Amino acid sequence: SQLSARSRHSNGIILGTGGLQNVAHLPLGVGEGRPVRTVEPFPRGALPPRNLSPGTVGGLTEDRKRRRSFGFRVVFDHPRRDAGFDMGGCYFVGVTTQAFTAFGERNALQQSRFCWGIEDHGNKFEGRLQSHTRVPGRGGSSNYGVEISRSEASRNADNVLFGSREVITVVADLETRTLTYWRDGRLLGTLVSNLPRTGNIYPIVVPFNAGVSVAISAMDSSPLPLLQSFVTDWKRTQQEREDLHRR
Repeated sequence: SQLSARSRHSNGIILGTGGLQNVAHLPLGVGEGRPVRTVEPFPRGALPPRNLSPGTVGGLTEDRKRRRSFGFRVVFDHPRRDAGFDMGGCYFVGVTTQAFTAFGERNALQQSRFCWGIEDHGNKFEGRLQSHTRVPGRGGSSNYGVEISRSEASRNADNVLFGSREVITVVADLETRTLTYWRDGRLLGTLVSNLPRTGNIYPIVVPFNAGVSVAISAMDSSPLPLLQSFVTDWKRTQQEREDLHRR
């Protein structure tokens, strides 16, 4: 597996156990907009993802196969949104460095210079200042986000880069210092550049709203079954607690 099975730095975010250690849930009362990062960084000497081939999701050319590439997959579950529907903004998928430590602060990741990735409503972040830009909707102003045009990356049927229960695939090319994205197997493009030249780089996500769950997996597996299993277990546990409270 290319990713650690565990996610940490949660500060109140509930993490799965056993075979679901790469699933996280943002419960009510914790505070919205907090990120979850993997334990392990990308190995700087990593080989390209093994299950990628030309003409498939994440297909690599022979030139790119010689580069250091690393892939992972992410899926969010919003309890009040059907598959593919807009979750409301500020849901982030990308990478960070160990310099980012503000895991308990709302929207701290996207408002820092240690943020490379995309949000569901179409902003991208490349670890550098952008003049006169704002994070749309929640979160107020930011000096780091810039909108991705529709000519750069297609939106889904609900007019967002990705929605609830859509699997986002990310390939980080450490030679070209870029992130390339797919949504449910459809190429969105190489959307993020300017990755750090040196130091550790970690996958990171922001499950923005209370009640939302997120799963991260390696390229050789899908995060969706893990997420579905976690959500089913979570709902059953909550129902059991409610039943016990009524007695």
